[in-house]
Amino acid sequence: MKHLSDQLKIFDSKAFRRLSDKTQVIFSMNRDAQIRSRLTHSLEVASIAKKIAMNIRTIHNYTLDPDCLFNVGLLHDYGMCAFGHLGESNLESIFSEKTNLVFEANANNLVVIEKNLPKISTLTIVSTIKYPYLFKSENNKANRKKGIYEPQYNHYFPILEQIINQQNQYPHIDRKRTYECDIMEIADDIAYLTSDLEDAITSYDVSIGADELTNYFKKFNLVNPDLFMQLLNSIQNKNLSLLWNLRDSMIQNIHFDSKTNSFIHRENDLKKLQDVIRIIDKEFYIEKFALLETNPLIVEYKNFLREVIDLTKSNPSFVAENIIISKTYRKKYLDAISNDNLNKAYKILLITIAEWTDTTMFDKIKLLNKTKLNY
Repeated sequence: MKHLSDQLKIFDSKAFRRLSDKTQVIFSMNRDAQIRSRLTHSLEVASIAKKIAMNIRTIHNYTLDPDCLFNVGLLHDYGMCAFGHLGESNLESIFSEKTNLVFEANANNLVVIEKNLPKISTLTIVSTIKYPYLFKSENNKANRKKGIYEPQYNHYFPILEQIINQQNQYPHIDRKRTYECDIMEIADDIAYLTSDLEDAITSYDVSIGADELTNYFKKFNLVNPDLFMQLLNSIQNKNLSLLWNLRDSMIQNIHFDSKTNSFIHRENDLKKLQDVIRIIDKEFYIEKFALLETNPLIVEYKNFLREVIDLTKSNPSFVAENIIISKTYRKKYLDAISNDNLNKAYKILLITIAEWTDTTMFDKIKLLNKTKLNY
């Protein structure tokens, strides 16, 4: 009952509802209900994770709770920023460059969960931690490691270690994450691969010829005529029932392997098929239709971030009145400014922007462009 009660808390939370206005892959001011948002993606991940848990049920003497898995899936992107992964990476790099503040999207996900859902299951919370490492910000962005912030690490790592020790049915094989976290990540993979392909087929008329698909199958040494024809027909004929049959096969294919103490694909051909779909998604969908660094909106977004950071130093009252929405954050921001604590003001600004939806971000960019001549 605890996990069912948690589900209601998640659904009732503002942070969860905001996901409906956050980019998964494609940004559009004219929302297309056919294209996934972070919300629809999270619901799909939750459903797939629950189904995998129901298929596996037990790992030796440990029992998986499908409702817990559903919640972990709901929360896996709970605190993600506007404009998809580009929004996150630019928020991180620009604040780091101009204020020396660190921002890590996975750590921020945990921040938002703690803020909005402080009393949900501990197992659920720690199972959202995909990177159970201390986040270290380095000057070289390429060398930065994903993880969680130091206060989070100090609090959750002992708890996570204790839960893993209780869960682990094969302690001679070390584990860093919960079983639930591993299932969630597998579900995330299956969800976005097949969903991206569906969005490409239905909304962007992406089509692939038999020769092209043959080359992809050869690249991954996949020789399975049945999988080939199912994928080809699902793309060329927009036969989504075939695509969802493939997805169900992927879900059914996941099982627990006691030799590796992990979840693996029973049939390697289905794992290879995911690799084929991944490269199709990338070349025919993401690289053509997703938000890219050269997109004018992303260019404006980066300029906006730099300007509001500069304005926090030169004209903080403008930022407080026009940029910060929350009255609570606005008061904290102005208190920080009045106490000459610029670093704290930057931190409040960062937290504020990280919560925004696509529409809020777009509106604030327009507002700044319209009013900056007056400040």
